[in-house]
Amino acid sequence: MGMQCAKAVMQNVSVNFLVAAGVTYGLAKGLGVRSVTWDAKVGGGVAVGITLIATACEKLYQKSRKDLGDLTPAKKLLTYCAAGAVVALGCFATKTNIPMSAIAAFTALSYVTTTALQVLRRKFDLSFPITKVVREDIKAIYFSLPQSNVYHDAADMRKGKKPGRDTNSPEWKAFVKEATGRFSLKNIADRFAEQCSSERVGTLSSKPEWSGCNFFKKIDTSVKDKSQEEIADHMWGCISYHLDTDDKIIFFSTADGSGPGLEPGLIAGAANEGFGNYIKSCFSKGSLTPSKLVRATVLAVNAAQENTLREKNKDGNPANACTTHLGLVVYWDNTRKLAHCCFSSVGDCKLLARYPDGKIVDLTSHANREDVTDPGGQLGPKYVKKVPDSGISPYGEIPDLRNLTVGYVQLPEGAALIPMTDGVYDNVPVEKISSFIGQETGKEAVETIMKAAMEKVGKPDDTSCAWIDLK
Repeated sequence: MGMQCAKAVMQNVSVNFLVAAGVTYGLAKGLGVRSVTWDAKVGGGVAVGITLIATACEKLYQKSRKDLGDLTPAKKLLTYCAAGAVVALGCFATKTNIPMSAIAAFTALSYVTTTALQVLRRKFDLSFPITKVVREDIKAIYFSLPQSNVYHDAADMRKGKKPGRDTNSPEWKAFVKEATGRFSLKNIADRFAEQCSSERVGTLSSKPEWSGCNFFKKIDTSVKDKSQEEIADHMWGCISYHLDTDDKIIFFSTADGSGPGLEPGLIAGAANEGFGNYIKSCFSKGSLTPSKLVRATVLAVNAAQENTLREKNKDGNPANACTTHLGLVVYWDNTRKLAHCCFSSVGDCKLLARYPDGKIVDLTSHANREDVTDPGGQLGPKYVKKVPDSGISPYGEIPDLRNLTVGYVQLPEGAALIPMTDGVYDNVPVEKISSFIGQETGKEAVETIMKAAMEKVGKPDDTSCAWIDLK
């Protein structure tokens, strides 16, 4: 947090200082200040102080709000006014001979300059293309990166299909710069959110208070991985009730660690923990919009990624594994009896929706694989350089987001959501699940699906499935 504040302050202060110092004398003349003993450097210093204080306060505010949105213009202006007042008090305490009218002018100058810089910077950062698809049959909206993006380029480089396999090559360094800059998950969150509706769909009357799961989930423990230490599938979800309105928020996170051994399971658990903890802390009293739900969901994926990088193995070293991930955030509007569902997918986990009439729809059909050995995307230290002769990889920062997709759909009362890992649908095709479960719901339906999956001779894998009622 300190480094983020320092970077933001320096970016804003450097330009503001030059602008402020250059117009100091002009302001002095315009304000009729003739007998004061201050110069451009002092004036520039005043502007720098105002910008520093205001920018730091702004970043702290955003951190407290879990990055769910920038300050409104009114709140930002109030922040700069408060910063100007602090500088004015400092000048008074040190008996610096600077007119209050000049400090007010510098406050306005810092506000305008910083705001203009942020607008220009965001336009550049968010200028990359995205794909937006509307699925008419269920009125769902999907956001993803184009098929030709930096993460696809990175995969081709690692496979030797494009120059840049060496992590010291210019091509790879250019990828790292893009993936941690313009194409970071935080920028992707903003880019997806700006293309989504900002119409209010509900209001939280208070900060959510979360309880444990009250929906059925099943993780098969009969199929162990090759190390016989731990299965690699993990699921976690919570629900928040608002007793005065009976509205609620549900989150659910599914992760399937890639490969055998203990570490994939650790990474999968860390991804779920990061996703869930972010969602549990990011919502507060106020309005909810599809745009805010989409942004929160992608930022929760970013929190999941960051948490995987902190995970340690039993030897205390960074866990060197990856995981697919499916995240779900639902706002239940009890007045309209409508569920606003936002989901994210990296890899090959699936999310099915069962409508009240029994129809089952694959909400993640975009994640259908062409190659069973390649899930299409993963979280964790995917792109890292191995430490020579150590056999372990250091911390990585870059996930594999080739098929990152975020969707938003509204579902009626009586519908249900069925998240599952690939160990289920590899053995029970999605189109046959409806006939398997018939009119069953909840625990009975999940047990039927799991039984059918385990009876097949298909690809052996961990199998996990859950049922979430929307009512």
